[in-house]
Amino acid sequence: MAKQPTGQAAYQSFVAFDFGTSVSRIAYGRGEGSAFVTDLAGDARIPSVIAVSPEGGVLAGAAARDRQALYPEHTALSLKSLLTASPEAVAARGPFFPHKVGSDATTMMQIDIGGRLRPVIELSALFLVFLRRSAEVFLERPVDSGVLPVPVCFSPFDREVLRLAARMAGFQRVRLIDEPTAVALSWIAQGGRGRIATCSWGAGYLSASIIEARPDLIRVLATGGIPLGGDEIDLALARDFWGKIRGTGEPGPNEHHLARYLLSAAEAAKRDLTARGKAEMSLSIAGGKDAPRQTYGEEDLAGFLEPLQQQARSLIERLLAQAGLAAGEVEFLLLGGGMMRIPALKAELESQFGKESWEGIDPEDAVVLGALERARLLDHEKSDQLVLDALSAGLGLEGQTGAVTPILERGSPLPAGKREVFTTFLERQTEVAIQLFSGAGSDWHPLARVELRSIPPMKAGIPVLEVAFGVDEDGILDVTAQESTRSKALGVELRPVRGLPTSLVRETLEALPSTPTGDFEAGLRQELRERGRFLLDTLRELARRRPGIMPRDEKQLITKKSKELEEVLEGADLIEMRSCAQELEEAARPLMQRDIDASLQALLK
Repeated sequence: MAKQPTGQAAYQSFVAFDFGTSVSRIAYGRGEGSAFVTDLAGDARIPSVIAVSPEGGVLAGAAARDRQALYPEHTALSLKSLLTASPEAVAARGPFFPHKVGSDATTMMQIDIGGRLRPVIELSALFLVFLRRSAEVFLERPVDSGVLPVPVCFSPFDREVLRLAARMAGFQRVRLIDEPTAVALSWIAQGGRGRIATCSWGAGYLSASIIEARPDLIRVLATGGIPLGGDEIDLALARDFWGKIRGTGEPGPNEHHLARYLLSAAEAAKRDLTARGKAEMSLSIAGGKDAPRQTYGEEDLAGFLEPLQQQARSLIERLLAQAGLAAGEVEFLLLGGGMMRIPALKAELESQFGKESWEGIDPEDAVVLGALERARLLDHEKSDQLVLDALSAGLGLEGQTGAVTPILERGSPLPAGKREVFTTFLERQTEVAIQLFSGAGSDWHPLARVELRSIPPMKAGIPVLEVAFGVDEDGILDVTAQESTRSKALGVELRPVRGLPTSLVRETLEALPSTPTGDFEAGLRQELRERGRFLLDTLRELARRRPGIMPRDEKQLITKKSKELEEVLEGADLIEMRSCAQELEEAARPLMQRDIDASLQALLK
């Protein structure tokens, strides 16, 4: 697929943003083809990492990832997974999660980062600002409309939180698409048709669907997902090596720095194990001839993978049963996500579905390119296709006996809706609470408390409370209600088990500016100047702290590129600013890495 380093793209309203657990990607339409947005270093794989200093400064992407072990308490990893993680789950990571978790009763987890407690939606919003602005710098035009893929296991309230984070990041229009549906669209765009199985498996989530693809209709027949991905392998490797060098003793000084360093080393070891069947982890950066090291082989990788394979088998079995199919009865198998680089996991999914996977698109590109196809549908470039996603988990209501009665079945085509009628049980009762559940069959879990307010005071049993439950195309739940005998609209408050109450979502949206303000090009020019000056200041400070760290040739190149950047920053040419900043970034990358390594070495001795 052709890529371009910079330049103006043909205007397309929606841009595809694959906000991934470990890596994010941005795709846009270029004529009839597609291309990727790159960061200032020219990389289309943007690490999903953000760092927030106590002074309020923010670093994101590669700059934050490279410094994660130096500033662990100020750097958040796997932002997307934090939206659905529980405080208990992150606490179980021990030193590998260096942030304190808020202890208040809110349903949105808060972590201590940058000197204060911040809800995880704020961190996602800050990172989405970085993605949106990266797209604007690259495309040299405003970007205010985005299609974001989501894991199937995201609840209606998780989806609402993600959409709200995007709105907080400056997106005026946000549409969501299930990740396996996006994988299917990337294949359908190349002419694919038939009954297909699709999987998206990344660092945080496994999602799978069975889809009927016709020329004018893409319909999801069955879908499911679990929070499970490559982060589990990284954590297992890091914990194993940690045990060999630290045992089970009490944490010592700088343990959070060591833990973050080992997580990064574990990710590299996972790639080596996948590619070569062998990897080595060591603490050589701490110095000394006897630095701890450990070699891992194919048997070790198999042990780390087995728990993931077991859960994947259970998911696929449930999915095939939901669709009423046996293994081998799908016509094609499509696989997306970085985990499909691991042969054992790819083979596991192929075995479960009884099909070899289609190899026409790079698995890491499939999700974002499918989201781009959805963007084209929304922009009416393709108006002859209808995409019907499905409800990944049923919705049910708790009855008087405690049993749950389904109101929307799992697999219902979206949008979907149902009306239910309730009444009061007390004299002059003005409020009623309803417990909403998510699941299917005998597997139901509390989802939210629905509070109906402003009910006209009447005798018990007289009010007719008509409640409409609707799930839109993006899988987000909306509930409205009225007292039918008086045609009076009722107040409705949704209080999810995990997520944000509707009143807080509404208040946040009302506080957002309705349209962007200011001159776009002037703002972009100022941002590029600030980024350039930050880079120049960083290099000057580094040269002051470590005067002998640069060999002569490197110093001459960095001095030359620094002067070129300084000259263009005061001008008005956006392309020159970006180009010179990118050249200096590339020239200085080895120097900055040596500085980071030296700082880590001092910490870990």
